[in-house]
Amino acid sequence: DGETVDFTLNFGDSFRFNCGAFVGDDRLGIVEAGADGMIEMTFHFDHIFGDAELAADDSLNVLAPGFDPFAGLAEDGVVMATDTDYEMGMSAEDFDILVNILPTLGHTGEGHCLETLTGTTG
Repeated sequence: DGETVDFTLNFGDSFRFNCGAFVGDDRLGIVEAGADGMIEMTFHFDHIFGDAELAADDSLNVLAPGFDPFAGLAEDGVVMATDTDYEMGMSAEDFDILVNILPTLGHTGEGHCLETLTGTTG
């Protein structure tokens, strides 16, 4: 609606992403033990917010909660929320979508990483 909302996303759980093989769109192979390698680590926040360059009915946009659930948590135009705030302030559906999306954010280039929940950081 033309409103600007500043936000910082905080999550209590930490994730470890085990990545490899891709740099950009090219699979470069597996690094030999003791050898040097190159990795491009990216986090695909379009999984949360969607992608305006894609059609509205694209699965990436349909499956993303978008900005609205976060904007609804704003106080004086700022969102500084935690897991509890998301759970209490979002619809149950948006919260579940968000929780399920977090492990999909880690990539090496366009290659998906394997995620491991490492515990709560506080």
